[in-house]
Amino acid sequence: MKSSRLLLFVFIGAAWIATAGAKDESSNEWVIRTFRVNLAVLNGPPTLPIAITPSPLDPFAPADSPSSTSPDTSPTLVPQPITTPPQVPALPDTGASDKEWKACLEKSSIALSKIFDVLGAPSPAGMVALYDAPSSTLVVRTTTEHLKLLGPTLENLGSAIPRDLIFTMEVIEAEEATIRNLVDEINDRREHASTWKRCAELLGAGQAKSLGQFRLATHSGQPVTTQSGLETTPVKELQVDSSGRVVAIHGESHSAVAFEVDPVLGPDSLSLEVAFRFHFDYAPALERAEKVAGLVGTSTIEVPVQDHQGASLSAKLTLPVGATKLVGVWRPRGTPEHDRGNVMHAAFLRTEAPLTLASSRHDLSALLQQYAAPPPNNAFGKQTEAEPSTTDPNALISRIIKVHPTFFAVAATGDPTERICSVQKILEAQGIPFPEGSSATFNPIASSITVRNTAKSIALIETFADSACLLPPQQIGCTAYIIEGESALVRQLAEQSRSTSDHSEVWERVKKLSASGALRIVEVIRGESGSGDRASFENGTSRFNIGEVVLHERENPEGTTSNVDKKSPGENTTVHGASTQASALLRADPIIVPVESRVVGTSMEWDPVIAEGGRCVRVNFLLEHHFASPVSRSTTSSQGSIIPAGVPAAKFHCARILSMSTLLPGIPRLMGTWKVEGAPAREGRDISQAFFLRMDVLPFGARE
Repeated sequence: MKSSRLLLFVFIGAAWIATAGAKDESSNEWVIRTFRVNLAVLNGPPTLPIAITPSPLDPFAPADSPSSTSPDTSPTLVPQPITTPPQVPALPDTGASDKEWKACLEKSSIALSKIFDVLGAPSPAGMVALYDAPSSTLVVRTTTEHLKLLGPTLENLGSAIPRDLIFTMEVIEAEEATIRNLVDEINDRREHASTWKRCAELLGAGQAKSLGQFRLATHSGQPVTTQSGLETTPVKELQVDSSGRVVAIHGESHSAVAFEVDPVLGPDSLSLEVAFRFHFDYAPALERAEKVAGLVGTSTIEVPVQDHQGASLSAKLTLPVGATKLVGVWRPRGTPEHDRGNVMHAAFLRTEAPLTLASSRHDLSALLQQYAAPPPNNAFGKQTEAEPSTTDPNALISRIIKVHPTFFAVAATGDPTERICSVQKILEAQGIPFPEGSSATFNPIASSITVRNTAKSIALIETFADSACLLPPQQIGCTAYIIEGESALVRQLAEQSRSTSDHSEVWERVKKLSASGALRIVEVIRGESGSGDRASFENGTSRFNIGEVVLHERENPEGTTSNVDKKSPGENTTVHGASTQASALLRADPIIVPVESRVVGTSMEWDPVIAEGGRCVRVNFLLEHHFASPVSRSTTSSQGSIIPAGVPAAKFHCARILSMSTLLPGIPRLMGTWKVEGAPAREGRDISQAFFLRMDVLPFGARE
């Protein structure tokens, strides 16, 4: 008989969807469970060089073959070829007789029992099962003790099932106090589902407004983008030749909303690594003209520009599948409504990973109950022996220890088959004793270790398994505040925080002063990223400005360059004044006039790294905050004056901090102060601003 190896990647859906006849599972009772399973792949080509069996026997061999009559041994996992698994029969057509249904149930139960045996979960006598291939629905009646063995295997096999990855970004607007309270309550939380639920309640009550919901669907490893709203194509540069002809070169188009996701589903289908970028224009673009003088005689060149007003976020996160995350908050600006109002925006990212399967067949459970014989009252066959009720520390007990799928990637190296067969040697190398009669086997399909040992040794194995797992990286939450107040008060805060790195008391004082109106929080930044992953935030107006004007030297017809200024071939020349234009234009073709974009508002980039085993966070960051509107330079001049070319047409009022610091998780730190100048609304007042930064270490899987 031609033998092949069992294809063990059984596609199994979300575990235990329906329950019928369930009893208290603390005792060994009979229950019915429904799974999503794609058994069609069992007939595909072999892929694994191993077979999981309760003994070194072939479970699919005929009953009278030598390999099926050898004495039983303890469960092992060995590299062993097995014969082709039996076919699970198709279900009868509608209107089939009771006899046909009973025969189908009997054949299905025999075939599925053998498959369960091979998966390391020996079926008890009385186990029955039905399978519907078109809907990938499997219903099983078995014991609670059997489910303890079968359940983890089926759950882990579900990681191989195809899944759609769905991402929804929703932006809401609410009062500033409400959004700030949301930020305060999620600082040390890994999951923000309850925060989103609260926002949904506010939306329903009319206390918040949805500004848009943006949904993307893709697969693991496949980037996806969406763009919507007004699309514009900005001018990237102007090219001016010696005759005065001006050519506009356009850059990439800009959309009011842009959402991009690049996801990778984890090996266990429970975690999701997501790199995303999101841009949201919260106000119409401002149309104006940038002017350049002095390039061609006394003419002035006007460049029409559109300044976009919005917020941009980017980060790389590792999330549990189905997680909800508050990924950013910002204060809208740039319109009279926003300037007068006291509102903020918040962006929530929600993830889902539904199975790519047809709808479940919900009637199978009732059909199984209708045609299956009652289960035996005392037949829980093929179960392991009862645990000893003694308190003897040397007594051997059995445990199934769940491990991460990457367990052997960390705990061992070499050939996978050798690793599987030597799990006990790996544990013994860690100093864990294995007395006579003890054993340990690794089940890669269930990502578990089946151990028979003393209670003390099992505790050591659990500790080692936890430490050896390559778990998803911890996340780092970043929360930053920019506050504003009288300079004397800001100086007091700086003085109070001078001699300590824990500025919690200073921040508590800031909150009280803000509530009383003595201080004002002018910007809140909130985001997350993985350790070593960069994140960014921008909020404000993307203002387009004329950059440095550059001349590109050209060759004379004879093939030699001009002798003007004696520049080397290809070297750029910056135009400084109109007096040089005549000679410059003789040898330059064309003149390049770049149009550059700069965010007038608040922007921050940070790159955090967890250090000292999670006891601190080292972070490199760059903060730029504009505390007043830019001032445009007039291009008009008196008759006969020299008009300079390439002089910046705007002056900016901003503070910038570039630094690297080490912060204690959860502890706010005053990172910088500066004086505010150039704002008309603050004329005559001595105003300063301060920047507070907080980092939180959020272990993967932490819950609210």
